[in-house]
Amino acid sequence: MGSVRIVGNGIAGIACALRLLQLGIRPIIVSTVAEIPRGAEAVPEPVLHILHQLGLTDALLGAHAERKRGFENHLDAAHPVLLSGWWTHFERCDFLRLALAEAVSRGARVYYARDLRTLAERHDTSVVIDATGRSAILSQPVEVHGSEVASIFRVADGTNGPARVFRSEGHWIYAIPCGANTTLGIVGTPVNEVPISAWESLPVRGPAVRIARRPAFAQRSLRPIQFLRIAIGDAAMAYYPLAGHGIRFALQSAIAAAAVIRTWRVSPAASRVAEQYYDEFVAGCWRRHIAFLDGPPRPPMKAIPSEPIRFTSSTCVVGICRDARIVPEEAIELSDGGLVRWVGGVDLLSLRTLTSVPTPLNELIGRLSVLGLTPAQASQLVEWCLARGVLG
Repeated sequence: MGSVRIVGNGIAGIACALRLLQLGIRPIIVSTVAEIPRGAEAVPEPVLHILHQLGLTDALLGAHAERKRGFENHLDAAHPVLLSGWWTHFERCDFLRLALAEAVSRGARVYYARDLRTLAERHDTSVVIDATGRSAILSQPVEVHGSEVASIFRVADGTNGPARVFRSEGHWIYAIPCGANTTLGIVGTPVNEVPISAWESLPVRGPAVRIARRPAFAQRSLRPIQFLRIAIGDAAMAYYPLAGHGIRFALQSAIAAAAVIRTWRVSPAASRVAEQYYDEFVAGCWRRHIAFLDGPPRPPMKAIPSEPIRFTSSTCVVGICRDARIVPEEAIELSDGGLVRWVGGVDLLSLRTLTSVPTPLNELIGRLSVLGLTPAQASQLVEWCLARGVLG
């Protein structure tokens, strides 16, 4: 197997390069010279944890990272909600520039090309990572869901509050303050200016300058992995931004792709399992996202049964990521067709052992405490498993 070429230098491509470098593989990053539009991002703690694992703490600091408590959700204006936890706001353009420099300092090479499409015609032994975003240059055809566009604006009016999302005149709008500017994203039909009514819900007063316009509908590649080519980030699957999982998927897909590549190199016999693992990873994310867009964000929780609880799911052998490579292991089949092994750090196969004999709820909660769960966490896990057919 030859070199690894990463086509694109967005957050997914750079994250993949950094993960490969951690695994002892030096990639080549191929990018166009197109300028990256400015604009702020807001990521929750789990995403921040991944960025820290990749060694991007200094890049965040250099991108004017600010830690904010909560995220205001005003989509239901009558019942606004402050999403809990800490969120980190940073300038995307500055972050990507510093993250790319970090990858280069660790051994990645960067080449610039005028036309990335020519790479699709190359026939050699190189692994190619498609990180070209929604264009999915090397990973066509794609399936789309919707037709929304995000019109991005910058307001030079420094605020110090949390990010927020709300509705206005048939659009939904997110506002992310960072430093002296606030980034506004107006999602729906394209607009050339911020709707007048939107200012009433904003802590800033303008003026607003439009800095970008980009697709905002959900999209996925129908060929996320094929031969020695893997799509990551938006090239594999682009989220509708209201769900807020775009950056998390970009990072997770980059790490998963690196594990596939390492498997190809050190365990060729497991190559097919690794490819199936990645296909299912993308397909599972797509199923959950479309379910979120088309209906309630989660299945209704079933009432806790009064009778003893038992393990009711089927299992199958699939690819599981261990030590940055894919190995065949047992996984649990969910009622919605998905596959899972761990939830919240808990190996769900342990529930099969804990309920080998039908077990009363209180006793099961006590047994789960041995795994380090609090009673509240154990109850939530049991409810999750009941809703998805793992327990019954």
